[in-house]
Amino acid sequence: MAAADARVHAAAMSMAETDASRAASTSCDSGLNSHVKTAIKEGSAELTAAETPSSETGMGNLQSEQMAAAAGRGQRVGWRTVSVAVASVLVLAVAVFAASPMLARSIRPKFRVGVDGTRIFTAEELKQFNGLNGKPMYVAIIGDVFDVSSGTKFYKAGRSYAHFVGRDATRAFSTGESSPEGLTDAIDGLTDEQLGGIAEWHGFYQKHETYKHVGRLAGRYYDLRGRGRLAFPWERLAQRQKAEEQRRQEFPGCNSKWTQKDGSVVWCTPRSGGVTRAWAGVPRLMTPRDGSETRCVCVLPSRANSPELTPYEGCPLDAERCKIEPNV
Repeated sequence: MAAADARVHAAAMSMAETDASRAASTSCDSGLNSHVKTAIKEGSAELTAAETPSSETGMGNLQSEQMAAAAGRGQRVGWRTVSVAVASVLVLAVAVFAASPMLARSIRPKFRVGVDGTRIFTAEELKQFNGLNGKPMYVAIIGDVFDVSSGTKFYKAGRSYAHFVGRDATRAFSTGESSPEGLTDAIDGLTDEQLGGIAEWHGFYQKHETYKHVGRLAGRYYDLRGRGRLAFPWERLAQRQKAEEQRRQEFPGCNSKWTQKDGSVVWCTPRSGGVTRAWAGVPRLMTPRDGSETRCVCVLPSRANSPELTPYEGCPLDAERCKIEPNV
């Protein structure tokens, strides 16, 4: 019986400890993981004690019932703790969801961007970037906007390119106009040669070491999403440039010089016109069929009779050097 009394006393102590642990767990707010671990530990300990065999059947049954009741209380405490933690997480999630529109507004860009993330300017916005009041200087050509602030000596007020700042004056890059009417992005009526000049300027800005592309201008060439509208004839100009390069190889340019004493002189060498070759050629005045400007070219004597080639007056047909008479 002494042994049985000792076991009853131990069971009572275990129940007391369980009640104390439950009270501590209920008041503790240290987090979901801590509560769950405590509840599982308490329930497991009591279940183990309940399964311990007893020497007396009556006392063993009493202890088993007591242990089972204690385990049930431990499990209820554990699940109640889990429920409280889950509810807390849900409340936090609702709060974050409600605040998300405000967070999105706070990090939204202060300017318009296109479908590819490039900044989109309106004409009014572009006017503000004129180099005044601490603003940078922006120039647009074919709808692409470039920061030319590093070229102050060319673009600031009073300088030769100041009229290009704060606008898209694509046409003027070819015509050289500086009047309000000429400072436009319209390219209708321009020849391929003039359009080629605009394309060269565009390439100049793109490849420049310090002029940076900063966006696009909504208007003639791009919409407010940065998608192309009016297509610049890049492909046609590329084909034309390829054909011109081929003709330049066939008809390289002449060397030329002017002095007050001798006037203008043109001549051919195996490297004239920037084309290295095995022959020098003879000077001829070429009038292209497409109506572009005439120029001096070097040709083989066997090809010098082409309809678009004219000999220089007073110069022998096989001479590699010719003096240009004033009336030519």
